[in-house]
Amino acid sequence: MGLGINYARLDDVLLQLYMDEDHIAERAAQAKSAIKQAIDEQTGVESSFPNEPSPPSDLDASYLGSYSAVHLLRMFAARTAGFTLDEAYELEVDNVAPSVTSVNRESLDPVSDEPHDEIPEDQGGLVEGSSEADFRIFYGVEIDTVLPVPPEKVTPFPYYNLVCFSDTEGIYVPVWFPRPIEVDGYFYVGSLMRLQEELVQLKAAIDAAIDAKGPPDSPKARYLRTVLELWRTLHESCAKAVEYSISLVFE
Repeated sequence: MGLGINYARLDDVLLQLYMDEDHIAERAAQAKSAIKQAIDEQTGVESSFPNEPSPPSDLDASYLGSYSAVHLLRMFAARTAGFTLDEAYELEVDNVAPSVTSVNRESLDPVSDEPHDEIPEDQGGLVEGSSEADFRIFYGVEIDTVLPVPPEKVTPFPYYNLVCFSDTEGIYVPVWFPRPIEVDGYFYVGSLMRLQEELVQLKAAIDAAIDAKGPPDSPKARYLRTVLELWRTLHESCAKAVEYSISLVFE
């Protein structure tokens, strides 16, 4: 079991999220209204959700590897902006709490007691626990020797939608806004368009790091191969979702 990227309609995802509630449709509508209000407050203009189509049959899901694999990409993004991953995770996101009594977490949370799948060997052989503290276990060196944190933090943080997001419970909707929104302290809603912008910006930093990576079998080179592969997978999925004007969901 690992982290997949799939395509869905926001309305369908919210109905699934609240399927254990009484008046499911009403609860989902309340959540969508609260999300829209939070987006409007961020952007200062009235937003509108597009009329999302059902996912085309030829739009296949992608696989990012173990649930913790995405932290490797986030780790790179955070450090290029002058933050450790823990510091970036402490950045605030907007919180909304619709009038809901519970959330159907099991319907969207595929986590089990079974071990996580390994990500492909050419992505570094990471299996789980890819925090900065565990980096040495998988690459044999401390993260600071491979990717030091720049002395100055970039503000505002340029990778909110990529980094400050759930690992497994979240959706990127085809609306532009700068920061993710946390619903009921559990489910995350991010901006698909802003995520695409962040990934394009991050690619320049990845390319620059690869140009100075050193020997191909070095820890830095192996880590950067992992980062690039993860970036390609997420960027390709994001581009397809933007093309079809449909939401991207982590599952």
